[in-house]
Amino acid sequence: AGVLTVGDDGKSNVLSLYYGTYYVKETKAALGYMLDTAVHTVKLETTKTVELKLADKVIRIDLSTLAKNDKSKTDAGEHIALAEEKTEITDTVTYKGLISGRTYKFKTVLMDKDTGKAVKDKNGKDVTVESELKVNRDNIDGTVSIPIVFDATALAGHSVVVFEYLYDEDGIEIGKHEDLGDENQTIVFPKAET
Repeated sequence: AGVLTVGDDGKSNVLSLYYGTYYVKETKAALGYMLDTAVHTVKLETTKTVELKLADKVIRIDLSTLAKNDKSKTDAGEHIALAEEKTEITDTVTYKGLISGRTYKFKTVLMDKDTGKAVKDKNGKDVTVESELKVNRDNIDGTVSIPIVFDATALAGHSVVVFEYLYDEDGIEIGKHEDLGDENQTIVFPKAET
């Protein structure tokens, strides 16, 4: 028989085979995709061209997250922070099902709860943090804490929500948590009273 190798364009090489019945099985999936374990039957007959179309499913990793203000002394205050020049929020991300031997990237984005738009720093850039995680057999499932340090002086009277994205080694998004209504991801910056 032979080996079909799929390129970046999603197409494989062509095999010249004798008439008969063949069985096709995927032995390795592209990074970020699930392995198709099914065996596909292909029958070759005279004067017919046979085309086999398969589509791997993208791996989606479930993420749950908890953002909090580490300066708070009480559980009730974990989701409240002062609009200070050097504010630190920690986003703790729980994940399941990563692949050992791979490196993943978490991207954290602060969103303004009222506008639904990314929070900007004083230079007009989105407040984001990127963090890498190298996975081995001991941390296929686990948690990672991502500190977000930023200037929050313009956020008095606002609330921010932390969005989290997970990318594989090829930069393909394989998981995300983005919910403006998630209280576990919300930090309130009270307006200062005078």
